[in-house]
Amino acid sequence: KTIWETLQKQTGGYQGVADEATVQQIQGNQVVDLLCTFKVTKLVFRVSYNEQHQVAGIFFLPAPAEPTPVDKDAPPDVELPAKDTTLYGTIDLPKGDGPFPVVLIISGSGPNDRDGNQATLKSDYLKKLAVGLSEQGIAVLRYDKRGSGKSEVGDAPLETFRFDRFVDDAVGWIAMLRKDPRFSQIAILGHSQGSLVGMLAAQRVSVDAIVSIAGAGRSIDKVLMTQLGVKLKNMPELRDHAFAVIEELAGGQTVEDYPGELDALFKPSIQGFLISWMEHDPVKVIGALEIPVLIVQGTRDIQIMVEDAEALKQAQPTAELVLLENMNHVLRHIATQAEQ
Repeated sequence: KTIWETLQKQTGGYQGVADEATVQQIQGNQVVDLLCTFKVTKLVFRVSYNEQHQVAGIFFLPAPAEPTPVDKDAPPDVELPAKDTTLYGTIDLPKGDGPFPVVLIISGSGPNDRDGNQATLKSDYLKKLAVGLSEQGIAVLRYDKRGSGKSEVGDAPLETFRFDRFVDDAVGWIAMLRKDPRFSQIAILGHSQGSLVGMLAAQRVSVDAIVSIAGAGRSIDKVLMTQLGVKLKNMPELRDHAFAVIEELAGGQTVEDYPGELDALFKPSIQGFLISWMEHDPVKVIGALEIPVLIVQGTRDIQIMVEDAEALKQAQPTAELVLLENMNHVLRHIATQAEQ
């Protein structure tokens, strides 16, 4: 009841449901998905049943993607030949003559495109940030990360994909910008997961500054435990099972027995990637940087906490820390938690 009432506030109210549901088997559980329409969005209502036909989990998931309209006024693509694929991006140029200082924007976790959108979540937060910076005389390169927009994941099997591949991509973009006579100083701006990617890239290639927005101050295993602890607080058995899996992965071990309800997070094909991500401690990484650092954190971010930003600042005392009141994780100003 509490979940449903909260959902009504967040989505503007329930409007209807699809005529048919889809059924699949995940880790021995029968999983039923039903598309629900709300005033401001669509969500998939998922119920998971165990072998005893008992309800094992209830979830609301993003709805399947709808086609993205083509922006005829968008700048032309820039391309980066990368390892086993080609990456695509956009450069937002200020008005006037260069050379301009330029910022490489690196997006957060998930299949984010150059605008900061995923198939089921549109906020344009990176596009708006880029436009704002270009209006202040700063050029911006933003790109579709692997597996989003026009950028393919690559030809290698998903099981072999590792976190450092994102770092390789960022280093490649910086090298391209360094050769472009339109640009002078180069900075990296990483959001969320992109904060860690950017800091690791800054250790491998010369840049003039780095900006961390909503960057974690803990390894991702600790972040996941915090986030799942909140989401699964009313499902203690599922929560404890998830925690046990995370602890195994953090220790470098893959796991066969994981919650079927969390298949998208723990499926075997991405466990190697998770392990490689967990190996990096943002506090140690930022502490090793010898360039100007800006740390930005919103006070209404429910994914990354103010304490994370403070931990990064403590590890890098020369950094500047800016807390933006009432900013959430996707850089929106919100007045109430219901707007999350």
